[in-house]
Formats: sequence, C-alpha cells, structure tokens
Amino acid sequence: MTNPAHILLLEDNPWDAELIQAALKTLLANPRVVRVETETAFREALNEDIDLIISDYSLPSFDGKRALAMARDLRPNVPFILVSGTIGEEAIDSLLAGATDYVLKQKFSRFAPAVQRALQEAGERKARREAEQALKKSEVEESRDTLFIASSDGNLIDINPAGLKMFGYSSKEEILRANIGRDIYRSARRWKEVCSLLEAHGYVEDLEVELKRRDGARLIALETTTVASNEEGNVKIFHGTWRDVTKHRELEAQFLRSQRMESLGSLAGGIAHDLNNVLSPIVMGVEILKEKHTDPDSMRYLVMVDTCAKRGANLLRQILMFARGVEGRRTPLSLIPVFEAADKMIRHTFPKSIEIVTDIARDLWRVSADKTQIEQVLMNLCVNARDAMPDGGRITISVRNEMDEKSGPYVVVEVSDTGRGIPPKNLPKIFDPFFSTKQTGTGLGLSTVSSIVRNHGGFIDVDSVLEQGTTFTIHLPALHRGSEEVPVTPGSSDFPLGNGELILVVDDEAAVRDLVRTILSNYGYRVAVAADGIEGVAVYSKLRDEIRLVLTDLDMPRMNGAELIRKLERINPDVLVVSVSGLITGDSFGQTIGGPVHAVLQKPFSPADLLRALH
Repeated sequence: MTNPAHILLLEDNPWDAELIQAALKTLLANPRVVRVETETAFREALNEDIDLIISDYSLPSFDGKRALAMARDLRPNVPFILVSGTIGEEAIDSLLAGATDYVLKQKFSRFAPAVQRALQEAGERKARREAEQALKKSEVEESRDTLFIASSDGNLIDINPAGLKMFGYSSKEEILRANIGRDIYRSARRWKEVCSLLEAHGYVEDLEVELKRRDGARLIALETTTVASNEEGNVKIFHGTWRDVTKHRELEAQFLRSQRMESLGSLAGGIAHDLNNVLSPIVMGVEILKEKHTDPDSMRYLVMVDTCAKRGANLLRQILMFARGVEGRRTPLSLIPVFEAADKMIRHTFPKSIEIVTDIARDLWRVSADKTQIEQVLMNLCVNARDAMPDGGRITISVRNEMDEKSGPYVVVEVSDTGRGIPPKNLPKIFDPFFSTKQTGTGLGLSTVSSIVRNHGGFIDVDSVLEQGTTFTIHLPALHRGSEEVPVTPGSSDFPLGNGELILVVDDEAAVRDLVRTILSNYGYRVAVAADGIEGVAVYSKLRDEIRLVLTDLDMPRMNGAELIRKLERINPDVLVVSVSGLITGDSFGQTIGGPVHAVLQKPFSPADLLRALH
C-alpha cells in the first residue's frame, strides 16, 4: 500500500497489544494503529477508513465473535484477523462467519504472514471490485432494462420487449395479464413492503428484489420505481424499471465462496500441522510397544489405538485434500476389496427399508488411486442416495471395465438410487462448493467427490429423473493389468540395521524427537537432535564431518525447515536431507525446495515409513 496502513486493534490486554503493535511496526512502514477495548469504541472506529482489523477472541465485556459480526455488517470488505490463546470449534465457526484468518498466540510466528496475506488479498479484491464495477457500468449502459407501468394494486398496464425476455413470456398480451405481487415477485409480502415504501416516499431507487420467471426460476433485480399521482394526490400508477443482476450476484456469491475456501485452506493447514504433531508420537509409540508387549490383551488395545490414530491421519489428509487440493497417496489398487468392504458397512448401517444391490465384475482392472479417497467417494454417493429415499428404495452399485478406443481403459463405477431425483435447474450446480438442498447439509459432499475424481484423472456424470431416481457414473483411468493385489510393503523388521551412522533430527516437538531417536537407536544409528532450525545449523556446523543425513520438520518456529535446508546446503553442498511435513506431498515439496531433499515423510509416520525414507 502506498499510504501507511490504518489498522484497528481490539485488545484489552496491554502486553498483548504491545506485542501486536511491535510486530506490525516491524512488518509495515509507519502503520497507524488505533487500539480500542470496548464495543462502543470499536463501533465508532469502524466509521473511519480502515485497512485491517485485528481482534482478540475473548474480552471481558465484548468478544471477537460479536466484533466480527459487527465488522462484517458495517465494513464487509475489510480483512479481519482473530488472535486467540485457544483453538477449537470457534476457529472454524469464525472462518465460516467471514474471518480472514485465526492466529494462535502460542503460534505467533503465523501472525506476520497472516497480516501480509490479508492486506495483499484485500488490495487485490479492491482492484477486482473496481474493475468489476467499471465493467458492470459499461454493460448496464449498453443493455436494455425492463420498463413497466402498473396500477397501484400491481396489475401490469404496459411493459417493454425486454420484460418479455426477462420473465420468459411469449407475448405482450400474456404478460399484461400478470400481477406483480402474484406473478412477478417471489414473495407477495415483499411486494407489499415495496408498496409501503412507495406510498411513504414516492419512489424507490436501486432496491434489490427477488423476482421469478414464468417457469419459476429465480431472478434478482434492482428496482427503481416512482409514483404518478393525479391533481388530488391520489395514487394512480407506478412507473418503474427492473435491471436483471442475477448473474452478477451469482458471480459475487461464487467469488465469496472461493475466498471462504482459501480461508478454510489456511486454517486447515495450521490445524493439520498441530494435530499431525500429536498423532506422530502415537503412531511411532504404538509400534515400539507392539515389540515389547506381545500378549493378546496388550496387542488388542495397541492395534485399536494404532487404527484410531491412522484414521485420524486419513481424516486430516482428506481435509487438506479438499481445502488445498493436496493429492493422496496413490498406489496400484484393485477396487474389489474396497467396494466389498463398503458394501458390508452400508448393509449394517443403512435402514432396512433400503435394498442394496451390487454388481462388481471379478476381473476388474486396477487403478492408480488413493484407497481412502475412493472410499470417501463411494460413501458420499451412497449417503446422498440414502437421503434421497426417506421412505426406502433401492441403491445399486455396479463396477465394470470399459475400453474406450480413443482414451483407453477405464474402470466404471455407477451408483444409482430410486429416490426423488434432482430438479433440472439444480443439476448444473450440484458439484459447486457449498451448494446443498438439505437443511443440515454443508454442500461439500459432491464437491469433494468431483475434486477427488478429477485429481485421479477421471470424470463424473449424473443422470436424474424426477420421482424416478439418480445415477452417478464415474470413469477412472485403469492400469489394465488385471485385478491381482499389490504386494504388501515390508514392515519395519525387514529393514537392515544401521552401522553407527549419525543422523541429525530437527523437530520442534519433543515427543517426536524422542521417539525418532529411540527408533533409530534401536536400528543401530547414532542420533543428534535439535529443537529448531537455528539449533540445527549449530549442531550441523559442529558435527558436519560425522552427520550422514538430516531429518528435519518443515514447520518450525524461529527458522523453518526450508530455510534450514538452504543454510545446510551452503555449509555442505552434498548434504542429504529427509524432510517431514503434515501439510504437503512429496511432489509439491520437490517443486518448492529441490536440491538436497532425497525423500519426504508425511506426518504421522510409522517406524517403517521412517526407515524406508532413510534407505
């Protein structure tokens, strides 16, 4: 920004306020920071020209949630960052309510990039709004609005040809039989409100109203209407215009949804990093305990803990995949056991009023796929089918091979139901994020399905007939090698022992460092540890002639893994590095760092994953 940034800070704690102001002065050139502590002062400050709002989540008489609602109402285009000492459901609620970011005080290193990103995105949005407004003005000047004359009770007296096209009538005679409150407005109550405004003020200007086409399709229009009276002042007729802004509002809504997805992606990344650090010691610790406690009771509980931890890891990968488009771990996969397991689950959990029919070819070709994501696709489609049949019906799941002469082999998955079907007007929107016809739906299910299928190189089609049912058809590229299973990857016990090689482990989580050191020590390696990048550089500089490999986390305070790797490469161009992260895949990391990174571990990882990366 060319002018100093004007920042509104809602914070009652003097120490926290001083910390935030110091960070802002380091980050920005001469920022103007206005600090307030009360709701009244906050509301008054919103009347000024503000570039950014920063708010504590918990205050004695006022909280960040109410402040966010007030800011979204009075200054909807100003980015809003919440700072809190805890993270939970309120974080996701805040992002969904429109907050730009949510920063933990314990993870204050995220504050500076959050402020930079918020100000940059706000500037870009402002530039886009100005461009869109200029384009909209040009389009309006060249377009023809609907012009109408109506009686005070809403009967149309005259209308121009643009009105016929806008509302879908074939002739002027036909549309002149319409009544505005009954046939044009979606809500008769809203028409009465507009009439009251006209009677009170004599006109309305650029009033946004919801109208409807003859076929029932929703229209959004800006209405400008004036009242014509006779000499005695009695209301006679309305002269008005309707400007169709439906497409513009839909584009605005789509833009807001995409912005919300970006915010969710940022939040998901932070949550995934913290939770993966929690899960990593559990996954590694269970494997160590399995070797020490082999009795049946202990093994049963350890397997249970291991299964739950890995389910949590899979859930985190799904969240990241949806929010950031992260690809899953793909392997040559036969869909037969995947669909057989899903079939058992569905039969046990779905109502008995729903019949399940499966037709799975026994000679299915394999596909390159992430098993967890394919399971998610199938379950989402089956749950949608179940919800479409509240009174019962039949779900049919079929899987077959199909050879296309032009594009090659596919495995085709069809999920059909005998439910109420999808209205034709909704079909083009069912894969849009946040589009849902369910009162309790998130609108993310089919959007996630479509994203997963596309990321696997496939495509999805839908065919639906009202009151007859819906069929989703998925085409996944096949490997065309038959349906045999992929050999199981050897466990940790199959890895050769080390020979006293020194491994430097750099991670800010003490539990991760300790367990990695235990595992590597058990396999014959020596281990040096560091709690962050700065300490890692110091240890490596001291022991560079002994250290054979560096295992480093990417997301650390003070100095992150990427910067550490660059500094190590300057010390020793031949340094070997295995990177660790819960946020990105190996492919995307290689594109970001490259050079000395020879392997990538995704948290949480097992001892076998760790040893495999070393070899």
